[in-house]
Formats: sequence, structure tokens, C-alpha cells
Amino acid sequence: DNLAALDRNGLLPPNLSDDEKAKYMYFAHHEGFAGAAGHLTDSRTASADDAKKALTLNLGGKKTEALKAQYGSYTEAYKHFAESQAQKKFHVQVGRATVDAYVKKYGNYEQGYRAWLNDYTNTKIRPDKYRQ
Repeated sequence: DNLAALDRNGLLPPNLSDDEKAKYMYFAHHEGFAGAAGHLTDSRTASADDAKKALTLNLGGKKTEALKAQYGSYTEAYKHFAESQAQKKFHVQVGRATVDAYVKKYGNYEQGYRAWLNDYTNTKIRPDKYRQ
């Protein structure tokens, strides 16, 4: 399943509570496994290995190597890929005003989309509501 795949690929923090696991499961549901891997790999802080892994999970090996050749490194290739993907996805999820507000606040599409999805997930995925 997607949660186990995220864990096998080193994308889950250790010692998650069941409530926290539910949020990661939602990321994988909403984005698909590869998209969740991208969501959990922030291009601002990704190592070359993390960037390569996120690219390979999303694009496969040949396209990953082509992007690395184009941009000079896995980290630069991943920055461009993540921004492009976020720009494509963000407009499909919410209206222009929300997109513009998040991009303005967070500086680019990747960070804006990540913040929006985190906010959405924190608001909507509330396992505690089922224990009341």
C-alpha cells in the first residue's frame, strides 16, 4: 500500500501516531504514490539523493538523467520539475484567487501548493472527530 511504500522509500518520519499516518495516507491518496513522494521532498532542502529519488519515482530513470543533464544536477532538475508539477496541479485543485494568494505568500508554485495541500489536509483529515 502507499503508506508502506512511502516508509520503504524513507519518506515517513519515525514514530508517527495513527492520526499522523492518516495524513500521510491522504497525501498518497490525493497525489498518488509518486506525487506524495514529490510532496514530501521539498526542493529547498532536498539532497541530491532525495532529489534523484523523487525524480525517478515520478519520471523513471531515463527522463531523470535527461533533466539532470539539462539542469546540471539532480537538485536543480528537481527544483524545476517540482515547480512545473505544482503549477500544473494547483490550478486544477482550487480557484485563481487561492492559487495567487498562496504563491504570493510562499514565493512560488511548489511551496504554495505544498502549503495549500498541508492546510487542506490538516483541516479535512481529522481522525479525532471519529473518536467523539
